[in-house]
Amino acid sequence: MPTPTTVQFARYAAFTAGLVYGVVRHSSLASHVAAEKSLAASGDVWWSAQDGEKQADGHH
Repeated sequence: MPTPTTVQFARYAAFTAGLVYGVVRHSSLASHVAAEKSLAASGDVWWSAQDGEKQADGHH
């Protein structure tokens, strides 16, 4: 039978591993969302520029 300290250490290790995993997963998700948002924003800028050129040429 393991001593209480071993059980506590195992629980602490599992908790820490879960915490680290959650932080890593959350940060990677946040960076993924940020990347998608910046891509969408640059796409909007590009389309706005295209529309501006078309209107300047008089081709609607």
